[in-house]
Amino acid sequence: MQKIKEYIQSENWKKAFSTSRKFFFGIPKEDMRNIEIAADCLNGKTDFYEKLGVDCNDALEKAKIFLISKYA
Repeated sequence: MQKIKEYIQSENWKKAFSTSRKFFFGIPKEDMRNIEIAADCLNGKTDFYEKLGVDCNDALEKAKIFLISKYA
């Protein structure tokens, strides 16, 4: 969990999302979905989600807000 805090503080969202998606216990389903989408979008899968009608920017912002509230 300390690594997630460090990634958040340095605004390394790609690593923060990738790491936090491995710790799904205690994270509400909706928040986990946003974290997973955010991680995927930052790893080059934006087109895939846009074709599904998912707004990657919205998922990124929601995931950031959740991680900051939980770990910062």
